Amino acid sequence: MNNKVLKAEKVVAGYRDKEILHGVNVTVPRGKISVILGSNGSGKSTLLKTFCRLLQPSSGSIKLGEQSLSHIPTRQIAQNIGLLPQSTTVPEGIKVSELVSRGRFPYRKLMAPLNAKDYEVVEEVMKFMGILELSDARINQLSGGQRQRVFIALALAQQTDILFLDEPTTYLDISYQVEILELLKKLNEERGTTIVMVLHDINLSSRYADHIFAMKNGNLMYQGAPEKIITQEVIREIYGLESFIIEDPVSHSPFVIPKAAAV
Repeated sequence: MNNKVLKAEKVVAGYRDKEILHGVNVTVPRGKISVILGSNGSGKSTLLKTFCRLLQPSSGSIKLGEQSLSHIPTRQIAQNIGLLPQSTTVPEGIKVSELVSRGRFPYRKLMAPLNAKDYEVVEEVMKFMGILELSDARINQLSGGQRQRVFIALALAQQTDILFLDEPTTYLDISYQVEILELLKKLNEERGTTIVMVLHDINLSSRYADHIFAMKNGNLMYQGAPEKIITQEVIREIYGLESFIIEDPVSHSPFVIPKAAAV
């Protein structure tokens, strides 16, 4: 397991002339599950893209250990950092096993076929995600929950120590949401994978996160364990929402009951 810490230092980033992140400092807790919370437009996805070098900061830096991400070869980044974006485009009719095998690209020479190690890893991650029996199925034939399992398996095939997921439970029924989060929890516990997710559901975030980053208007406002972050005051400031906070009877984590929009 890679012991290098991933951190953002005074990162300013955005799109064209619009600045989204305003001097953000974030150190990703190694070997933990972290969730980034915030209302729409707060900079959550922008922060993820910057961490994965899909977006270059206009100032500040992202470092893996002591090395700037901008100086690390793309192949090496792909062996250390995985990303499951909000939306993925795949060739129509591609088989599940073929799609998952694309996660092995960072380890293969140009135009080289899959080797025994690649096949072993692909089978292992598909088994872990419970989709081995879907190997020959076409991706367009799967349910939403099955497709998300396949996309996570694709990311796992990269064998990275750090995995970013941008809204991995969006558009899924609650049963599938819990199923996906339980699998990610298992991945973290059994393999020590550092996981960072953007989630919209505050209560699921509180249940599954070890650490929460709360953002507002491109700034990191609060960070820490759920019991320290999921409070009436923070929910009011971040979401403009009055709420009651009770204890989740299952996980004993904070549970938010909305009251009314703050005036």
